[in-house]
Amino acid sequence: MKNKVSRKITALLVSACMALSLTSAAFAAPGGDGPGGTPPGGSDSSSVTYNAATTISSDTTATGTAYTSETAEQNALLVTGGTSTLTDITVTKSGSPSGSSDNYDFYGTNAAVCVTDGTLNIEGDSAVTTNGSYANGIYAHGDGVINVTGATVTTTANNSGGVMVTGGGTLTANNVTVNTAGGSSAAIRSDKGGGTLTVSGGSYTTTGQGSPAIYSTANVTVNDAALTAEHSEGVVVEGSNSATLNNVTLTDTNDTLNGQSTTYKNIFLYQSQSGDAADGTGYFTAKDSTITTNKGDTFFVTNNTAV
Repeated sequence: MKNKVSRKITALLVSACMALSLTSAAFAAPGGDGPGGTPPGGSDSSSVTYNAATTISSDTTATGTAYTSETAEQNALLVTGGTSTLTDITVTKSGSPSGSSDNYDFYGTNAAVCVTDGTLNIEGDSAVTTNGSYANGIYAHGDGVINVTGATVTTTANNSGGVMVTGGGTLTANNVTVNTAGGSSAAIRSDKGGGTLTVSGGSYTTTGQGSPAIYSTANVTVNDAALTAEHSEGVVVEGSNSATLNNVTLTDTNDTLNGQSTTYKNIFLYQSQSGDAADGTGYFTAKDSTITTNKGDTFFVTNNTAV
């Protein structure tokens, strides 16, 4: 019996490692990724202009503060330096850009909370809410480091992820609750240049089309959490990146095809050739976890090699 099981597992791994001949043209990138911008693996924001209702550039401690922006292409809170700890804060962001721009996805210029340098700790009973398009919730870019514990993040419009890294940013989320309702709005999201995103505990739920629980162009690790995608893939890994689940419950009901996609799938590893993710093997790992696929394939690999 053990030999039979081993042979089956080996066959699955070999099949997953094969590069299929399908092209990426049949798929729209879930989670909001698109063509253009800077090369994978790095991000040059020197030409990007940030505008913020509130900017923190040095060590700051605050409790119970409200940060608000109703202006398009403006952060409610922007951190550019120092080490700050904010407790029991409320962040509210609205305002939709008139069009699309790489700056929103790749640099977070319309995010509610954006950290480009320094360290931001968000603690206590904090809430981050956005209802504009391209309005990601909590966003770490470049040299920015974010540690968020116990917060609730809610986004309602399209292209608005929950917690997000790009350009090498670092974000750690502990016991956070994320809910996204828009299309192309992954709860755990990354884009050009990736970074490191680590989740421990909490729940992450998406209800929009093309909005997986995880969209990884980064190194994403999730421990002891509940992931639910109600109308999309559960986990998407693009290019030479990874998603690792430890003691996680992942439930996917991919019942709404996104863009030109013709397949229903849960765990999707591919290369879009958009330039958002470097070429190379994609990795998905799950240990001590429960994966439920309510429609379509549990694993789907195309236009890339995968393990």
